[in-house]
This record gives sequence, structure tokens and C-alpha cells, in this order.
Amino acid sequence: MSSDTAGRLGFCCLQKDTAQHYPLLVDRLLQASIPAISFPPGNVFWTEDSQDFYGNIEIL
Repeated sequence: MSSDTAGRLGFCCLQKDTAQHYPLLVDRLLQASIPAISFPPGNVFWTEDSQDFYGNIEIL
């Protein structure tokens, strides 16, 4: 397995695991009367050239 393939697989596993934990975190925050939402970070942050990182939090 190439390092590129391993990196992609690792990224997929990380995304899956965090997606499973978001609802638990939001539930705990709401139970503590802290307003919280869950959203995929990829909807707000991105990179176009693997060098520069962009984000748009206006949608929040």
C-alpha cells in the first residue's frame, strides 16, 4: 500500500469516527444548555492546492 493510499484510508477512518462522535458531543452540550450544532468541517473549510487553507464561517 502506498503512503498516499494509506493517507486516504486514514482520512476516511478519521472522518467516520468523528462523524459518529459529533451527535454525542452535541447531545452533551445541549443537555448542559449550551447551543450546539453538528456540521461537516468540509462544508466550511477547504484547500485548493494542499498549501493554502480556506474557511468561510459566515454560513454558521
